[in-house]
Amino acid sequence: MSCGGLIPRRKANSYHSDPQPHLDIPMSARIYIGNLHFEVGDAILREAFERAGAVRSAEVIKDRWTGVSRGFGFVEMMTEAEAVAAIAALTGVEIMGRPARLAIAKPRPARIGRADSKAG
Repeated sequence: MSCGGLIPRRKANSYHSDPQPHLDIPMSARIYIGNLHFEVGDAILREAFERAGAVRSAEVIKDRWTGVSRGFGFVEMMTEAEAVAAIAALTGVEIMGRPARLAIAKPRPARIGRADSKAG
């Protein structure tokens, strides 16, 4: 499919969350960050978001077997207002040469039948 040299904008994925739920954090205070350079680490991500408010945690999601970044992460701000302000201030801002894609993190869908599926 040719776009005539234009880069089409894609919708954000509908399952932005990390594997470990943080039940004490309102989901609207968690931010999904996509399009990260593969060399961006937790500290760089935290530093980028501290300009917009108090950061509770920052995590770049890595492949569980190789440890290589998967190109996205999550930042937990202290309040929902700070999360909204961070999204407004930092959407499209370059982090290590790549424009960040930001959205409020959505809960991960439940995985049915995986926890107790041990054979034998």
